[in-house]
Amino acid sequence: MLDNSRKQHEDLNHVTFTDSEWARFVAIFDKFDQITTSLTEGLPREIELRTKQCEYDPDRLMTLEK
Repeated sequence: MLDNSRKQHEDLNHVTFTDSEWARFVAIFDKFDQITTSLTEGLPREIELRTKQCEYDPDRLMTLEK
């Protein structure tokens, strides 16, 4: 059982990514960092936008339409 687990762990250590994949990861994490730390573009801004959306069309919120 342990040998199988060790083999799976060793296989995970050999995963490689292309330059374009790394660039995509970096862009995603940069955006995540920006959203979670920025006061103008982060969660407070999202809450403000959703509040305005609910005030504009509260019936749509209740029907859960997209």
